[in-house]
Amino acid sequence: MKWVADTPEPGKLHFEIEPEEYTSLPGNQKHTEYKLYVYENGKNTHDYLQEQLQWAKEYARERFGVPLDAWRQIDS
Repeated sequence: MKWVADTPEPGKLHFEIEPEEYTSLPGNQKHTEYKLYVYENGKNTHDYLQEQLQWAKEYARERFGVPLDAWRQIDS
């Protein structure tokens, strides 16, 4: 699953947040972090790793002006 959002014209950007699972040592503990991808004209221009989904959404709001209610969850 992932979350997607778009900005209105002009300079339309597309955003995706995807969970990434990591195994940390010692103990092989699994945890999930969230990568925010930014696309301009279909090309990935930026990516940012955040520890929580909400943090990724808030970073997109602060950095790119993406409203928190613009995100929609989709199956990937």
